[in-house]
Amino acid sequence: GVYLLSFLPSENITAIVDYAASKGKRAYAAIVPNDSYGAIVEAAFRQRVGATGGRVVAVERYQLDQLDIQTKAAAIAKLGDQIDTLLMPGNADEVPLITGILSTSGMPSSRVTYLGSGQWDDPRIHNNDALAGAYYPGPERKGFDAFAQRYKAAYGAEPSRRASLAYDGVVLAAGLVRQFGSERFSQQVLTNPNGFAGIDGVFRFLVNGSNQRRLAVFEVTGSGVRVERPAPRTFGGSGT
Repeated sequence: GVYLLSFLPSENITAIVDYAASKGKRAYAAIVPNDSYGAIVEAAFRQRVGATGGRVVAVERYQLDQLDIQTKAAAIAKLGDQIDTLLMPGNADEVPLITGILSTSGMPSSRVTYLGSGQWDDPRIHNNDALAGAYYPGPERKGFDAFAQRYKAAYGAEPSRRASLAYDGVVLAAGLVRQFGSERFSQQVLTNPNGFAGIDGVFRFLVNGSNQRRLAVFEVTGSGVRVERPAPRTFGGSGT
């Protein structure tokens, strides 16, 4: 009876691999943290690349120290003529370092498309010239920006980025109580395939307690980001 409302790493990877596949990408590599987050990302990456008709050429897992990152990034750079897409789902402390090593090691960035995760929502990545032309998934900003304005007007402070999740949870619970009475939190109601509208876009709960979200795809420009593909507004009850 517990359902996750958070942004799940697996959904990030599904969204960005689907986007890459739609652009004709087929030969992938990844360089991921050697931790539980990296393990989840790698599993989702391998599954989705296979499902979209691509192949995973290599995955390198790095410890969070500069020497190991350098070694693993240099190994990935040697694959430049075998891949057309590289996933780097790490955060803004790691990814600029990896990108710099790839560049000095000869990675042909003009031919290999870089992909990221929701952890790329950081000015240190948005304004990094070496990452211009890279893509990452995330919710569109306009919903949260409008919420933040209302929050600041009410409380005189900026909200935490995760505040939208708390807000959506309370609004959803109240709405279900009004509409469905004693059945408000039944599995049938909560796992409605059409999902629900929230501050960060539409989402739906799955029977296993996880969720799916419709995410936008952003392009890093080196002086900010732009929306490359808007987030879909519905699920359409399709189950996909």
